[in-house]
Amino acid sequence: MTKRLHLLAGITHESDDRDLYNMQTLRYNTAIYPTPFNNHYGRRGALTNQFSGMGGIEYQALDNLMFYGSIRKGFKPGGFTANNTVVASQLTPTKPESLLAYEAGFKSDYWHHKLRLNGNAFWYDYHGQQVAGLTVVPNYGVVGQYVNIPKSRIWGVELGIDANPILGLLLHQHFGYERGNYKDYNAIDTTAVAAAYIRTGRLMALYRSYAGVDMGIPKLTLEGSASYKTKLGTQWSLTPYIDYSYRGSQSDVPGNNLYRMPAYFLMDVGLTFAPKSAKWSVSAYANNVLDRRYDVTRQTGLNGIFGIPGTPRMVGGRLRVDL
Repeated sequence: MTKRLHLLAGITHESDDRDLYNMQTLRYNTAIYPTPFNNHYGRRGALTNQFSGMGGIEYQALDNLMFYGSIRKGFKPGGFTANNTVVASQLTPTKPESLLAYEAGFKSDYWHHKLRLNGNAFWYDYHGQQVAGLTVVPNYGVVGQYVNIPKSRIWGVELGIDANPILGLLLHQHFGYERGNYKDYNAIDTTAVAAAYIRTGRLMALYRSYAGVDMGIPKLTLEGSASYKTKLGTQWSLTPYIDYSYRGSQSDVPGNNLYRMPAYFLMDVGLTFAPKSAKWSVSAYANNVLDRRYDVTRQTGLNGIFGIPGTPRMVGGRLRVDL
């Protein structure tokens, strides 16, 4: 519109066609689980056709300071869970996920690119959000399955800082604060299902409303790094570095603390040796140097809860050559 005021807009259309062919489930029957669940399923399809787009504005208030805002419409196609499948109804595809995202923020640069400061706030309105949920299979048990949440929302703020205060020293820090809750969501109540099974000997799908309940996403996330490139004589360089991150407590299943994963802090360190030409380099590193024990997700199996652990401490080396 002017030298300092820019308007942006775009529209796209996407067609996504997914098919599942010749899937079958085979199970070894035992005295404990004598009921056969061998099954062969017919073809399943999931076709999605949707438009998405965006509109935005950018205003260059100063040569080193820009404000911006945008509204974006996006979607995620439907698909299949296709694990723990023992009855055909589990292969009913999830519906597409729709997102209306609002964002406003600023980008700035100071002292001849020695300090960069960026920040933004966002608000996400979801319809049909796809999440890893639960379903009850009669005469079998509770299994994981992707489900659609009619309405949910996420909002938060972010701040990023990059600094180069002296030659060779690079600093980076990112702060994120995020909240989310369900506006309309009825999910399997595992406690009620278990109690009913003990009382009646039958597995029944019992639901609980989670309208207004917190999503369980980590509220606070931090990520940063520091490195310092120092010269060894006139032909060589040595660069020690450190990376670190913090992730707040997270729950993959709303309202059930059995699925809550504690907060954790991770740190990586390393050292890189390279010639002045930077044509090659040799590095030694230690990831998760504090050897933190943590889960990246927790889910439900047939008769228990299991977690997928994060990577333990790993020490190694790396050789890079540019040809």
